[in-house]
Amino acid sequence: MRCVLLALLAALAVAFGSPVAAAPATAAPGASIAVSETEGLAPAGESITITGSGFYVHLGQPVVTALSADACEVTDATFTWGFKEAFRSYISGTIANGEWTVSDGAAYETPHFSWSGGAGGYDAEAEEGELAFTGTVTFTGHGGILNTSVANPRIEIVDAETARLYLDVAGTTQDGTAVDQRGVHFADVDLGGVMAETAEGELTITGAPAELSTEGSEAFGTYEPGTELDPVTVTFTIEEGCGVDVAEAAEADADADVVPPVASGTPVWLPWVIVALLVLLVTALVVVLLRRRTASAAE
Repeated sequence: MRCVLLALLAALAVAFGSPVAAAPATAAPGASIAVSETEGLAPAGESITITGSGFYVHLGQPVVTALSADACEVTDATFTWGFKEAFRSYISGTIANGEWTVSDGAAYETPHFSWSGGAGGYDAEAEEGELAFTGTVTFTGHGGILNTSVANPRIEIVDAETARLYLDVAGTTQDGTAVDQRGVHFADVDLGGVMAETAEGELTITGAPAELSTEGSEAFGTYEPGTELDPVTVTFTIEEGCGVDVAEAAEADADADVVPPVASGTPVWLPWVIVALLVLLVTALVVVLLRRRTASAAE
């Protein structure tokens, strides 16, 4: 009888087998990214971008701006701007008899100043972001009375229609007034109809109209608020796939990674038939044993 029970258990194990382990779903990307702290003072204009935590920090300027946690990292932005053609003509003309110089990462190729290697973040769904650059343009004239630098541009993309340009402004203005202001809201930029995405995934702002702001006029002098400045052009790219909803991405990955059970070719009903036969077999054996014991007792 004992052997029969052992055989029954073995048969059941063979019939039902071990549970099938489902493949684990792919974990969603981490909600936060650990970053090391920077101690002490960083060089003016140095920037740190923290993606995933929703903050953009630009050291050297008194600016700490909260971005959407969905903002994608940008590391290759370029910014092209002529400042103001009329002002360049004035500086290089016989009245001011001056010049301009570029340093710390800014460049000049007629008729535009340019900054490259800009960093920041951009949220494509919300159409907002920030891009920061390093580099200085210095205008001089009137025998040194005018000596004004504009440096470290930062572009805040407010929405699909609006952006703001921030600059560090330092030196002496055209009338000899000393200035030293950082992160000045220098100009308002109209993005209406000028922002597009190329086939290669590059985002471009081409020839966006810009106007001098009240703060910019106060810091720079020379021009009144609302004065038209040269158009702004910006290009940047974001990592492919960035901005895709995390939940949707995780679900898609999970669906792709699930391993379907391997078909064994065994009908679903067969194990139950085996169990029924085993029960009948055990019952028959028990009946046979009982009859033998009864016959032995009668003799």
